[in-house]
Amino acid sequence: MRRGRLALSDLVTKLATSHRYVDAAAAVCACAVTIGATGSAIMLLSDAGPPALAVDNFRDITDDHRLYCVSRRHWNENPMFAAMSGQMTLHDRSSLGGDAFIARARKSGYRGGGEPYAIPLLAPDGWFGVIVLALEAPPTPPLERELAMLGMMLSVWCTDRGVGRLPTNECSELSARQHAVARLAAAGRTNAEIAHQLGLSINTVKLRLKQAFERLSVNNRTELSNVLRRLAPLDGVPVGVSHAAGVTVTRASR
Repeated sequence: MRRGRLALSDLVTKLATSHRYVDAAAAVCACAVTIGATGSAIMLLSDAGPPALAVDNFRDITDDHRLYCVSRRHWNENPMFAAMSGQMTLHDRSSLGGDAFIARARKSGYRGGGEPYAIPLLAPDGWFGVIVLALEAPPTPPLERELAMLGMMLSVWCTDRGVGRLPTNECSELSARQHAVARLAAAGRTNAEIAHQLGLSINTVKLRLKQAFERLSVNNRTELSNVLRRLAPLDGVPVGVSHAAGVTVTRASR
């Protein structure tokens, strides 16, 4: 288990220096392989339920299957999601591993290879994501503790940065200029400062900010800041399957 402790210690450093969600998720995927997984996928759920974003380092699954895994059909059909839904809060930190989960995952058409194992990502207001791993064999108690640490560490990283369930109103609905104005407004810049930085008139800044408020269904800059923090994992991630930081990233279509 020394290898696992060293990997977790290294993960602490990598998470501390990760500014983007995809980089943090990639670090967790790599750590999972080091401590005993053959591959892993990390899914962030949407307000509507189904996963909106997945980061994985599996080598044996197709892009079509990745897209299926972030679909509503998969959300409705996969027993793993049914088992994890409901009253999943900080009071239920146990991972959903063991023979019962393995049987449910196999029945659901799990294709990750090896023994499937799931760890919920939890915030004070409940369940917002899941780490799904493939193990070579059912985990020993020490390995289960290390895997639970993965979930806890990523949960803390996300919670500290306002990352949770992804809002249904995606930032892709904003134009590039609206997004730029909204991002600076959320960072505390005044309209005059935004106008100077972006080379716009103050009236144009006010218009773009009003449009951003309407499209994201927010009423003030505080709410805007909260929504943009929750949407941050999607920044720069195209819809569909792409590659970044040594992992495959899958973003669901609206």
